[in-house]
Amino acid sequence: MFKWFARRVRGPGGAEQQYEAIVTAARHPAHYMQLAVADDIAGRFEMLTLHLFLVLERLRVLGPSGETATRDLLETFFSNLDHEHREMGLADLSVARKMGRTAEAVYGRLKAYAEGVREPSGEALRAALGRNLYGGREEPVAAGDMATYVVAALRHLATVETADVLAGRLTFPEPGEVVAGRPAAAGD
Repeated sequence: MFKWFARRVRGPGGAEQQYEAIVTAARHPAHYMQLAVADDIAGRFEMLTLHLFLVLERLRVLGPSGETATRDLLETFFSNLDHEHREMGLADLSVARKMGRTAEAVYGRLKAYAEGVREPSGEALRAALGRNLYGGREEPVAAGDMATYVVAALRHLATVETADVLAGRLTFPEPGEVVAGRPAAAGD
């Protein structure tokens, strides 16, 4: 439907491969068909940001190599978004303003998701997902199911070998199977 999220800007090291894995996971049809995320630019941006969060959480525990990989991945992420804004025909000054607002939105979501996964009851995560993925629409079941997916994805990514994470050889759980109670990694 959209050319958005197509691979465009080459990142350093494994960042490009990490970004490609994030894009692939964010495009999974189950997010849109089963989990009720809007299948439009805004919904796809939200899924891209959510999967960025999942990978950043995995990188967070890797120490200095994770810090370098985090910086490289964020650079790749924002470079690709900048490129997409320009492809959509925004002028240079408009792109700069739009990227500023985009960065603020991304970092706000990353913070909300991080706080959400650290809060034991899961309410904060469901609320953050509800606000961001569902735009405040009444989607309590979908937000709960998405929270289940996020927790399963974090658990799955924790099992991926460090070398594979850094190289961008990432898999994510199948969203529909997680929600149905049968977590399995894509490609496994």
